[in-house]
Amino acid sequence: MTKEKIHFIGGGQMAEAIIRACIANNTLSVNQISVSDINETRLQFLNTKYGVDTESSQEHNLSTADVIVVAVRPQDDLTTLGQNVQQFATASAAIVSIVAGVTNDQLAGYFGVERSIIRVIPNTLTDTGYGYSGVALNAYATRDQVEHFLLGFGKVQYLDEALMDVFTGFGVAGPNYIYYFI
Repeated sequence: MTKEKIHFIGGGQMAEAIIRACIANNTLSVNQISVSDINETRLQFLNTKYGVDTESSQEHNLSTADVIVVAVRPQDDLTTLGQNVQQFATASAAIVSIVAGVTNDQLAGYFGVERSIIRVIPNTLTDTGYGYSGVALNAYATRDQVEHFLLGFGKVQYLDEALMDVFTGFGVAGPNYIYYFI
């Protein structure tokens, strides 16, 4: 287990699935994980159920994070999130985005052009460890920055970003429809 700090901006269902899998697989301990969200009830739930830090300020958590997971909806205010990250996060902190449909170039516009940005499309099988995440690194990111974290919730398929939509169709949307019918 590494000692890196992971801060989640957004504590929704996919963030929770990643947190749950990383804790269950012993790749992260609860004291390595912090979460901020606009929904106070959700934060209380995550704190009670998993013991992760939901009470420290986002500014503090950003300033101590090695990896910042952006787990919000694409229609949320990415501009303000980006300003907060640029203001409070260290330059070495990697940004991992699970925001659907937002490219690495768009993310760089929000979070900083020379920052390590990793776009991840996680599969719904995060709890089993059998799911694959499609991962596209920008020019400043390396596998070493995030691979241990990503392997905590499944397998990793590094892709050219142009293939992310294809991966989403085959690796995420297709299985979701099958689960729905089952």
